[in-house]
Amino acid sequence: MGKGERPEHQAPPEIFYSETEAAKYTSNSRIMQIQAEGDLALHDLGHGLPFRPGTFDGAISISAVQWLCNADKRCNEPRKRLKRFFETLYACLNRGARAVLQVYPDSPAQAEMMVAAAMKVGFSGGLVVDYPHSTRAKKFFLVLMAKGLDGQDPEDSDEGAQHVKVSGRERKHAGKRKHAGKPGKAPTGSKEWIVHKKDTMRKRGYTEIPRDTKYTGRKRKKTV
Repeated sequence: MGKGERPEHQAPPEIFYSETEAAKYTSNSRIMQIQAEGDLALHDLGHGLPFRPGTFDGAISISAVQWLCNADKRCNEPRKRLKRFFETLYACLNRGARAVLQVYPDSPAQAEMMVAAAMKVGFSGGLVVDYPHSTRAKKFFLVLMAKGLDGQDPEDSDEGAQHVKVSGRERKHAGKRKHAGKPGKAPTGSKEWIVHKKDTMRKRGYTEIPRDTKYTGRKRKKTV
């Protein structure tokens, strides 16, 4: 989407999601199935989540958190609203729980602001970029983990909570690519390489294999 087309740039959520726009969601069969599985709450994420501590084992959000980065009113300070949201999200999750938030950051600085806000309240994790070089398929996922009861990262990672982890997935390219040899692997055609190949063939049952001699792998003169 272009900057002028993004919903959060057009109007505050309470205005953009009018009865007409909201009907697109409430009439969607998949959304209706999700809503039928539990209670709904109408609430401003910037004011925090209205749930008791340790209520959930996980949380999923789709295209919602980036709204907190917009200052539609003078009283709406993005950093404070993000801080309040992540504080209450962390509190309502059980220790060791996961949260996956799909977001549309407006810029790298906005993405960093969201990640930093999550890390400061105790989450570990980072930003995963799906198809980073695609215009249409590119998506951002903030993948967070609440620390366990022992205060350690559930993944037992050496990375601290203040570090941002970024990973991504690329599209598969047609054709085969040549890969450099692995470190420590004998050069193709060398004596070590030939001996290894012979041993492999013997293990597979081949019988007509020349024996190894001092001439194995020697360089031969080119013939005209």
